[in-house]
Amino acid sequence: MHIPVATLRAHYTGGDVDAGLAELEAPAQAMIDDLLWWTAALQTARASGT
Repeated sequence: MHIPVATLRAHYTGGDVDAGLAELEAPAQAMIDDLLWWTAALQTARASGT
């Protein structure tokens, strides 16, 4: 997950990071959904022995 430099700079300097983090919400949710899918798929594959 790429976090824009401006958001990181704002975080380290005590600035407002809410706007930058709001932009990351949709991509972060997509990444979490993908990880959950892979977790379930791999768990099923391991249980079936393939």
